Amino acid sequence: MSSMKRGKTEVQGKGIRFDKSVVMEEGGGGESPPFTVSGGGESPPFTVEGGVEGGESPPFTVGGADGGESPPFTADAMDIEGGESPPYTAGMGGESAAAPPAPSGTDTITPTVSTSTTMAAIPKKKKTAKRKPPPPPLGAPLVKPPPPVDKNALLFPSDSGDLILTYDWDSLKAAEPLTLPLNDYSPDGILKATSSNTLAIEFTTPGNSSRFCLSIAGDNKDENKIFEHTLLHVNPRQFWKGGKMLLNDCQGYNTWGKAVTADLEMFPVVFGVKRAIMVIQVREEGFDLFLQGRENFGEGGGRESRMVKGYGDGLMHCYRFEHRARLPAEGDKLWLQFLTHADDKKGENQNWTVHRMWWGKQTLFADVHPDGSVPGVNLQQQLHPHKLFISGLDKGDGSAGHLERQQAIMERDFQKYGDKQEGVVVSLRNGGSYALVTLADKEMTDKALVEMRGKYERMARADKTQREILEDRERREKEEAALAATSW
Repeated sequence: MSSMKRGKTEVQGKGIRFDKSVVMEEGGGGESPPFTVSGGGESPPFTVEGGVEGGESPPFTVGGADGGESPPFTADAMDIEGGESPPYTAGMGGESAAAPPAPSGTDTITPTVSTSTTMAAIPKKKKTAKRKPPPPPLGAPLVKPPPPVDKNALLFPSDSGDLILTYDWDSLKAAEPLTLPLNDYSPDGILKATSSNTLAIEFTTPGNSSRFCLSIAGDNKDENKIFEHTLLHVNPRQFWKGGKMLLNDCQGYNTWGKAVTADLEMFPVVFGVKRAIMVIQVREEGFDLFLQGRENFGEGGGRESRMVKGYGDGLMHCYRFEHRARLPAEGDKLWLQFLTHADDKKGENQNWTVHRMWWGKQTLFADVHPDGSVPGVNLQQQLHPHKLFISGLDKGDGSAGHLERQQAIMERDFQKYGDKQEGVVVSLRNGGSYALVTLADKEMTDKALVEMRGKYERMARADKTQREILEDRERREKEEAALAATSW
C-alpha cells in the first residue's frame, strides 16, 4: 500500500486569496497540470509532487471573475471500479464543464481539495445615542412634567379638609412650640362621624433622635393654660427601656396620669426613616393611633390584621387610647401642640421635622380589622376610679414605728378627700416606698390629683387588681341580664 501525504499551498489571483489543501498518493513522480484562473492572464504553473502512478492528474481550474468558462474539475474521493465518478464543478461566474469519466480498471486516487475563503469581518453597527427632543419654539408655552404619584394622597386629600401646615417645621430651629387649632370640631359630629375627626402628620425623625412628642388638648378660656389639661400625649422614645411608645394624659399642671407603654419594635420604624406618617383619629371611644414607616415586624401576633388596606403604603393601627376626660363641648375646639428641643426639661435630644399636616373627615380606619381586635381597648377600665398609687416615699429606717407615723401623716393629708363613713384607707407597701390610697369617689380623686401634687410628686391612678376586674365584670353581666329581662 502506498502512503498518503498532505500538501498545502496558497494561490493569489485578481485580489482573491485561496487556501488549498491537497491530499494525494505518493508515487510515480508525474507532473500535475497547470492551475489557471480565468480572466487576467495565466497563473504560474502549480506542481504537486507525486502524481497518480502511471497516469496524469486531471485538470483543476477555478472559473474567473470575468464570466469565462471553467475547464473541467474532477474530484472523485471513492472511485468505484468499472463505474464513473459523479461530476463536480466549481464555477465563479460562468458555466462549469462536466468532468470526463475516470478510466476504468485503473487504481486512481484523485486529489481531494477543500476550499475556504477568508472574508473581511462585517463592521458592527455603532450605537446611536438617544436624541433629546428639540427645544420648543420661541414663544411657545412650557409644558410642565406631570407631578410624581403621591402614594399617601388619600391621607392628605385636597378635596376635603385642610392642610394646616404646608412648610417644614423643625423642632431644633423653632424658637417656640407650634400650636395650632383643630377647627370644625363637634362632639356630636365625632359620635356620628359627621365632623372632622382625622389628623395626618408627615414627618422625618433622624436616627440619632431620642424622642419627639405632641399633645392634643381641649379649649380653655386662658390660652396660656390650654395644655395644662391634655387629652392625649404621644411620646415615642427610641432609647428609653429598649424603645417605647408612651401615651398619657395630663389632669392639671404637671399632673400626669398613668402612662401606658408599648414596645416600638411592634410598630413600623419611624426613627431614621426619610418620611414617616402618623395618623390620629378621634372617635367616641378614644384616640386611635396609626403609624406608617419602615417595616420592623414579621408574621404573627395579630399585626397583619391591624394593617389598614387602601390608605398609604403600610399604615398600621398601633393603639387605642380610651378617653380619660370628656371631650370639649359644642362650640369649642381641639388644639394641637409640638414642643421644641429647648422645651425638653430633661435635656433629651428631641429632634424631628414636620413637613405637612392635614385635619379633616375620614372613614374610621379601625373598623376594618378582619379579626375585630383593637390594641389598647379596655385599657382605661383597668384603672381604679378612686384609688391612688403614690411612690417615692421615704422608707426611713424601715421600722414598724416609722411605717405607723408615715401612714398617719398620709391619712391626715388626704382626709378631706375620703369617704364620710369609711374615711381614707392608706396601705403602705414594700417597706414604705410606695402606698395605695383609697378615696371617696372619682370626683374627689381627680381633685386630690391636682391639689396634692405639690407634696406628692409621683402620684397617679392605681391599677385595678385581678379580683376587682372580675367583680366588675360579674356586676356588668348581672346588670345587662336584668336589663334584657325587663325589655320584654
